Amino acid sequence: MSNSSPFGSGFPPPPPPPSPWWCNGCRRTNAGRRYQCKICKWGDTYDLCDRCINKAPALHPGHSFRLV
Repeated sequence: MSNSSPFGSGFPPPPPPPSPWWCNGCRRTNAGRRYQCKICKWGDTYDLCDRCINKAPALHPGHSFRLV
């Protein structure tokens, strides 16, 4: 039986690690789950962590977020 995977297991390689990001609310880097503004998604994104997402109406008013 031939195995064409360069990793030898027959399974696809693991996904790459997530890109580094920082929370626009508390400025922590890679701060757990990432919530990204649905409106400010082009160019510089606006991201909030688990700690800051509840403060979104005050931190980034009028915008909605999605879990990335």
